[in-house]
Amino acid sequence: EMLSGRFADAFGTLYLGYSCLWYYQQNKNVQGIDAVFELAMENLLKENQTALVGLSSNFPIPGIGPIMKAICFPTGLPYTGANDKMTKAASDLITKPSGIRDLLSEGIFISKDPNDRARQLNDILADSCEADRITAAAKKAKRALTTDEQKLVDRVNEVVNKIVQVDVFDK
Repeated sequence: EMLSGRFADAFGTLYLGYSCLWYYQQNKNVQGIDAVFELAMENLLKENQTALVGLSSNFPIPGIGPIMKAICFPTGLPYTGANDKMTKAASDLITKPSGIRDLLSEGIFISKDPNDRARQLNDILADSCEADRITAAAKKAKRALTTDEQKLVDRVNEVVNKIVQVDVFDK
């Protein structure tokens, strides 16, 4: 069972990799898709390598496992997975307004109710990113925020505080 599970893991990562390639080809003009595609493929290649190494290391017929490993990885184990730089680049694109965020958000239900928390998060995202940028720039320049900048930061903080509030029930 463990051996068939490792085969399934290897085949599963091949299927997911193919799916990523297809999705990338369909959307290659979307801003930011390259970083997300690279992250996904690096992780899938590492997972596939791990599954194949596990398969060859535990193959029940003596001598076959080392041959499998030599055929699959004649120069050693080349895949290390995504690094922190790749992860940060993809994360920044997904968590800030961008083309890839818009693509990945297609089809997600966002309520029209202005009191819905998911709606509030979606609505405040652009202002929140701008407030972060303004605050960082002012801090770097060692200056106070202007009146308009402070209004934006205060408005974002007000919405964020409203979103994170939880219901309180008497005991």
